[in-house]
Amino acid sequence: MVDVCYENWETVIGLEIHVQLNTKTKMFGPEAYHFGSEPNTDIGVISTGQPGTLPTVNKEAVRKAVQFGCAVHANVSLVSRFDRKSYFYPDNPKNYQITQFDLPIVLGGSVTAEVDTET
Repeated sequence: MVDVCYENWETVIGLEIHVQLNTKTKMFGPEAYHFGSEPNTDIGVISTGQPGTLPTVNKEAVRKAVQFGCAVHANVSLVSRFDRKSYFYPDNPKNYQITQFDLPIVLGGSVTAEVDTET
């Protein structure tokens, strides 16, 4: 049995938060999106990753992300980058997810909440 001393450790908890912005089209393609649609109905050649297609960023979504970053007093980057993470999901035929790993649009920020009269 190993005796481990934890008294010099600091607990750090990170959160990765996903949001769905109310834009007319998807983040990386021209396909419309409607909350509550039947599965596999709001799709097209971009969202299914067809050969020869390239995703393009939704400018309205970026604008809303910047607005959100300002609202929560976050760091809003002047330079951002999207990366591909390869995954195999049975419901994701393109086998990758687009993410912002190194250079996200918004980083940090805070939201103050009151719970049982405590801030």
